[in-house]
Amino acid sequence: MTAIKAIDEGRELSILLEKVSEGLLGVEEVGQLVQWTRRWLGLKTILEKGSMTFKDLKGLLLGLTRDDENEPENDGEDEPDGGDEPEPEPDEDGEKKKRKGHGRRAAKDYKGCRRVEVSPADHEPGDECPECVSMRKGRLRFHKPDRPLTRLRLSGGAPITGTVYYGHSLCCSKCGAHFGPDWPEDANRETYDASAKAVIALMRHWYGFPSYRLEKLQEELGIPVPDGTQGDLIRESVDVMEPVFHALFRRGALAKMFIVDDTSARIQTVISERKKYPDQKRHGAHVTGIIARDDERDIYLYRVGTQHAGENLEDLLCHRPKDMPPPLQMSDALAVNTHHPFDTIVAYCLNHARGNFVDVEDSFPIECRKVLGIFAEVFKNEAQTKERQMNHDERLLFHQQHSTQPMAELFAYLRKLLDQKLVEPSSGMGKAAKYMLKREAELTRFLQIPEVPLDSNAIERGLKHAVLIRKNSLFYFNEITAYNAGVLMTLAATCVHNQEDPLHYFTALLDNQDEVKANPQAWFPWRYRRDQSPRDG
Repeated sequence: MTAIKAIDEGRELSILLEKVSEGLLGVEEVGQLVQWTRRWLGLKTILEKGSMTFKDLKGLLLGLTRDDENEPENDGEDEPDGGDEPEPEPDEDGEKKKRKGHGRRAAKDYKGCRRVEVSPADHEPGDECPECVSMRKGRLRFHKPDRPLTRLRLSGGAPITGTVYYGHSLCCSKCGAHFGPDWPEDANRETYDASAKAVIALMRHWYGFPSYRLEKLQEELGIPVPDGTQGDLIRESVDVMEPVFHALFRRGALAKMFIVDDTSARIQTVISERKKYPDQKRHGAHVTGIIARDDERDIYLYRVGTQHAGENLEDLLCHRPKDMPPPLQMSDALAVNTHHPFDTIVAYCLNHARGNFVDVEDSFPIECRKVLGIFAEVFKNEAQTKERQMNHDERLLFHQQHSTQPMAELFAYLRKLLDQKLVEPSSGMGKAAKYMLKREAELTRFLQIPEVPLDSNAIERGLKHAVLIRKNSLFYFNEITAYNAGVLMTLAATCVHNQEDPLHYFTALLDNQDEVKANPQAWFPWRYRRDQSPRDG
């Protein structure tokens, strides 16, 4: 075996060196010395060229052959081939951590690429093998049919592309009769097909690409798409998709839990009215994001306008049957989030509470270090529930066993700081402590109800697209365009979070307008017919 060979050769070399030092070399020993010298000189030359792999170096030093390398070191016990990379060490719970990948994307991840099947030239399955030398030749078959070889080739181009059909008409030199070109079917359709409208809508109201920037890009690439034309196409798209938006809104009202938050928006007409009438009470604009969550899926709902999160949630709960139990509501502790007349079980975001202590950590390092350490322990427990893929009941039991005591210590410590006046109540630390103590029941709801998350990070991430649009294109022109943005953002986000291609989905909606308007429930992102290809592609 490899280890035994290495030991034997090391012993031979030691004996040879002893004989050299004592001057007792015979003819056989001189030959061995020459052999070892040549081996090490050859190794020095190869290392200087830098063309040796670790496996080749190992074979040269230990005198291994290819068969020796593949031979297991333990007798009679087969081990899985793990390559040169060692097995990952188990964690505290005895579970092995996943080995890190190389960072490259597999060809199967490129679902949007056109797929072309390539076969060996001049050969098909079932043909005789041309390499067989025996009289009875073998038959060709697929090698590893479940793992085809792949080659990836990516290309670039303008977001909106097209085809120019041209031809000349013929006319009679005597009677003047005209005969026009025989246009293909595609040339007789509308200029902008469904996929072009879908790309424009997604780029503007989901990926935050301003219309004027897309106009400039298309103009420079030789395929002009004016800013005004983009607005007209987006309005046409919204007219088709609006029934699905309303149906999603009604479907979302039946969810068990709502994760709510909003961020600021800029609407040009609202800003102008605020300057014209500065005394009016309502002058702000918001993008409200609501995740309607149940056991089946998440539905992402967006509304852009002058209403705040609580009012938009109220409009949603108006569609909820009165005989249904009160839903859960997760949000930060801003008063407008719960400003509605409906009965909900309110839970507040633990991450927002933690952020108050992070903001004053420089001024109160000792106190904040203890508080943030407890928060870290609770969030670590949550991470373990996700790694172990616990269901709701298992997760609740785990938190009750491991997070109840830390949370009790946290609130006891905050009360001690205020009761013993170790911090000023009006200081940053005092305000952060009072924030938590005032909302202890809502902040510990995850210890009582299975489905309650620790934070509202999901909708915070969902609002990043709204922030991106605000940063890139600054404002919406009026409340109509803001409403259109909410429709498109709702469909795109729900589509993405249900693992569907938003471009294919938008194209399918625009290609089947009559069916969508007749039965919008059948065109939810998780229900629409994936096997129905868009008409134009």
